[in-house]
Amino acid sequence: MTPSQFDLFVKRLIMLNTPKVVVLLVLLTWWLELPKDGEAYQVLEFFAGVGRIASMSRYAGFRSAAVDIEYGKSTGKRARPPMDLNSNAGLILCIRLILNSEFEGLAAFFAIVCSSWVPVNRGSTKRTIMTPLGNEDFPAVRRSNKLTSRTVLC
Repeated sequence: MTPSQFDLFVKRLIMLNTPKVVVLLVLLTWWLELPKDGEAYQVLEFFAGVGRIASMSRYAGFRSAAVDIEYGKSTGKRARPPMDLNSNAGLILCIRLILNSEFEGLAAFFAIVCSSWVPVNRGSTKRTIMTPLGNEDFPAVRRSNKLTSRTVLC
């Protein structure tokens, strides 16, 4: 993304009434000036598992990347994996990958874990049509709500 495309991107975020804290986070992430690793991404796969979408898109000739919470677990003794979207580092990574993507030419796939949302879990999460946030006294429900919010923002 070029600086002029980034300006247009931020203006679009503001026109969409994106929360100011998200716009600020995008600006701060852009200003990090991390080195780019070549061409812009065309396909991003989040919650990738084995990364089938990313590998198939690479096979088809697209520049792609896959991100999953499991990908960074074995590299050190961190409290949280670096690719966990619920962590600060994971959110910044997600935003940075999107900013390093082709402007108006990105297909991003978010395959969020659905176990907190299925009818079988209604007894423990207390999610219904009237209470979609569920019982936030449970840490798993809070984590799922946070992950879903961050996914929608991305």
